[in-house]
Amino acid sequence: MSFPGYLVSCLGTLTGLAAVILTGAVLGSRLLPGWHGPVAWTGVGVLAVGAAIGPALALGTFGLLTGWSWLLLTIAIAAAIWRFQERLPIARARSLPYTEPATPGLTMVGTAIAAGAFGAFVAGVSIRLGTGMTGFDSTWYHGPFAAGIAQSGDTWSLHLLAPQFLSWFYPQNSEVIHSLGMMAFGNDLLSIFLNLGWFSACLLAAWCIGRPYGAAPISLAGVALILGSTAMADQAGEARNDIVGTFFLLAALAVMVNAAAGGRRITLGPALVVTLAAGLAMGTKVNFVPAALVLLAGTVVLSEPSRRIRNGLAGCGALLLGGGYWYLRNLTHSGNPIPWINHIGPITLPGPSQDVGGRDAGSVWGYLADTDVIRHWFLPGFGDGFGSGWILLGILAIAGLVLCLDRNSGPARRTGAVVGLALVLAWLVAPTSASGPSGEPNGFVSGLRYLAPALAVCLALLGSGIGQRGSRARWLVAGALLILAPVTIAFGDDWDAKEWLVAFASGTLFWVACLIGLGV
Repeated sequence: MSFPGYLVSCLGTLTGLAAVILTGAVLGSRLLPGWHGPVAWTGVGVLAVGAAIGPALALGTFGLLTGWSWLLLTIAIAAAIWRFQERLPIARARSLPYTEPATPGLTMVGTAIAAGAFGAFVAGVSIRLGTGMTGFDSTWYHGPFAAGIAQSGDTWSLHLLAPQFLSWFYPQNSEVIHSLGMMAFGNDLLSIFLNLGWFSACLLAAWCIGRPYGAAPISLAGVALILGSTAMADQAGEARNDIVGTFFLLAALAVMVNAAAGGRRITLGPALVVTLAAGLAMGTKVNFVPAALVLLAGTVVLSEPSRRIRNGLAGCGALLLGGGYWYLRNLTHSGNPIPWINHIGPITLPGPSQDVGGRDAGSVWGYLADTDVIRHWFLPGFGDGFGSGWILLGILAIAGLVLCLDRNSGPARRTGAVVGLALVLAWLVAPTSASGPSGEPNGFVSGLRYLAPALAVCLALLGSGIGQRGSRARWLVAGALLILAPVTIAFGDDWDAKEWLVAFASGTLFWVACLIGLGV
């Protein structure tokens, strides 16, 4: 690429980014009127991502997706929405409730833990700048899917990159975003940085979940520990999409928890944002489907009784808008929206009779009665994935679930707890959560990335659950998270001085930026 071409690509990328943010901001002002601060930013982020993916799929369905066609369409949409914004209906949404902010000391501790995880993640990204993406799944299907979309301009056809396996039916919201960067620059350079953006967005959403209860730093720190762990370290600088779906689920819960704080009913505007985020998660990874359906049900329960049918139908539409495209594509091509499932009890479903992926299938569920596998593989594996303090980390995650399942916690946080349980169940039954030869699930540690979103949700809810139990309880939990940080965050054993310097410098900048932005 010539230097003038590079400048044009940079200008086009920034213009497209500005267009989708503008679209998200205008829609956010209509769906979440009166909202401000991090919670509003989270909602706008969800809408902006939808504004980027929607035009790409509309064009890609007819094989018309190119960098220029996407840019022109997104600019046209943004211009039209800006021009006619006053004619757009304003959804009825209550203002955010006033909450007592977290103490400066608690904020400093929570943001320091997040800064450590952020620094480690940036160091991982810096390594990929020298090697390129080398992760197995990035080179097997994430990257090739994105490249196939970028080269063909087609999102509807199946990209048969490994036709002996059913990976080609996977939903591809994340890969569409990668393809936009590839079309802009002709390579995958931007892909190395995308998960850093999703990492930051997850932290923003986590902060919002603890916000109504004065414990935002606890939710922030808990999610940061999970994202910074070894189980999620392979997301740094790679095209893996577990962190992408995690953001959408956290964002959905952030909007839901804040909209329903104080025992309030959720109105149509927040309901649409929640279900759109749930749909985007469902359209990113199959194991997020149960959690997305729980969020849809939660919006119905949280609505005014007289509005439940309307909000439920609108929520179904937003859910399908965010993620239904890929399942409709699968239905068209194979006669089955989820071709990995050929049997439901005695019912046989159409679809290819093929393996899911290039490894020996095995689920954690299938080994729950095998004490030898649990002792020799699972228990050490938790330590490998989440550090030597994994037992304490697990206790804190369970505490988040228990506190939010309490009937006094309100239906929004109970919905969040059920989302966490749905994610745990999805991990238990996932056919590669304990992959490997029979009795030797050597893919268990890699499969912990399916459990990590559940732990992130639980620890985000921990802040909202512990926040109402007084300053002493908050500091006790914050102290436990601070103790866990050095043994949970994946600081590389093979890092040289450069990686340590990158981690320290980026983490310090992140911490200072947080403290300045929060006025501490």
